[in-house]
Amino acid sequence: MSVLADIQQQMADALVTGKATDRVLDHIKAGLFAPEQHLQIYQNNYTQSLTDALVLEFPIVEVFVGTAFLREAIKSYVRQTPPEKPRLYEYGETFPAFLKAYAPAKGVPYIADLARLEWAVHSLQYAGE
Repeated sequence: MSVLADIQQQMADALVTGKATDRVLDHIKAGLFAPEQHLQIYQNNYTQSLTDALVLEFPIVEVFVGTAFLREAIKSYVRQTPPEKPRLYEYGETFPAFLKAYAPAKGVPYIADLARLEWAVHSLQYAGE
């Protein structure tokens, strides 16, 4: 692996886990904030952008459980399940299964099935791409 690819992988790992190596922090330019604070900003942007994208994919789930509940569930999902493919429209396929096991969703057992249905509709929109 090239040096650049190695640093990029370490940065990606730091965004997902919240734990950065000194090597990654050395490559984050300090300005108004320390490198650790810059990394926190990157992490927040990473989580927020994926959360925003997934909220749009599950509008009916949002109606049933509310925006705050859905956003918290998705944030947990994002922390546990980073994207594996470069196409954002493919991210979230396993979210219905995540919801089925998500402890705060135990009171709404049908929500995983509803999410599965919404994902099926979403997948049809991108079929053939």
